[in-house]
Amino acid sequence: MAGAAAALRHRCYDGPHPRRSRSPRVRHDRFSSERALVESAAIEAALEELARRKLVYVGTLDPPKGKLPEDWEPRPQTLFRSTEFGDDVDRPLKKSDGSWTYFAADIAYHWDKLRRGTPNLIDVLGADHGGYVKRMQAAVTALSGGEGALDVKLCQLVNLLDKGEPVKMSKRSGTFVTLREVVEEVGKDVVRFIMLTRKNDATLDFDLAKVVEQSKDNPVFYVQYAHARAASVFRHARQAWPGQPLDVEVLAQADLKALD
Repeated sequence: MAGAAAALRHRCYDGPHPRRSRSPRVRHDRFSSERALVESAAIEAALEELARRKLVYVGTLDPPKGKLPEDWEPRPQTLFRSTEFGDDVDRPLKKSDGSWTYFAADIAYHWDKLRRGTPNLIDVLGADHGGYVKRMQAAVTALSGGEGALDVKLCQLVNLLDKGEPVKMSKRSGTFVTLREVVEEVGKDVVRFIMLTRKNDATLDFDLAKVVEQSKDNPVFYVQYAHARAASVFRHARQAWPGQPLDVEVLAQADLKALD
């Protein structure tokens, strides 16, 4: 999570506390390594499948639009016919030094998932990878013979603030906060709630001071407070009418005419 956020929580309502349940209950049981793909010849296997479908060829691309890079020169390249599946241009599979492109490795990764019986794939990418979507969807369609589909979710950054001021982070200097630290500090429920207050394609500001603020301006506290009040109503109802069912089905049939 770029610009990840950490936050502190303390008990401020009469209800379950987020610190009591830190585990996100999401298990990642398979990890992929680009190095492993290269060493296992998985890239060659995926490209052989595309070649079998006559979707790999050696050709020369047109120069890029706009100002030409100084090092650009027309040269034969190994290309994937991504234009046959809605992409703007065919995409290179090898670099000038003969090594595989990132795209070739990503093709192998998705080919592995398809072979494991997963026709419907989801990628979560940063917003700066928007130009990568068409070529990757083209590759999945080609590899699956049109039976598979790739849904790409583009996510904007999460900005960490403290009292409205940006908290500076730098991967190069090692001064950054991980999502694991966020969950450990604030609890999984609060993290999920805050992340869901914005669409994935909208930038999210995560303010340390705002998250712990006990006011209606903090959506986490406001929902917790509303839940505590609702729980209090049910608690008093059970005391006033002991033994009476208060489940949803019964309440749905209640006569509300007395309320005006």
